[in-house]
Amino acid sequence: MEHIRDLFETQNIVIALLAISAITFIIFIPGIVALFRNPKRAKLIFFACVPSFFSFWLWLGLLVWAISGKEFQTKLNNPFKNK
Repeated sequence: MEHIRDLFETQNIVIALLAISAITFIIFIPGIVALFRNPKRAKLIFFACVPSFFSFWLWLGLLVWAISGKEFQTKLNNPFKNK
């Protein structure tokens, strides 16, 4: 109970808000990447970021999905085209 009271002191509340902001930003990195790399699936990736708070492997999978969006779509559209 004392930790909760300490959290609401003036100096600790700033640190707590910064930590919460940093964690929220880190959790939603796959969604932010998806806006640029995989815009068709960005909404799904953003919604999937919420439960990824509990699993690092889920978060990592979302990041891979967000990054690999355009390459995968290009290969689906032109499977025999060589780069």
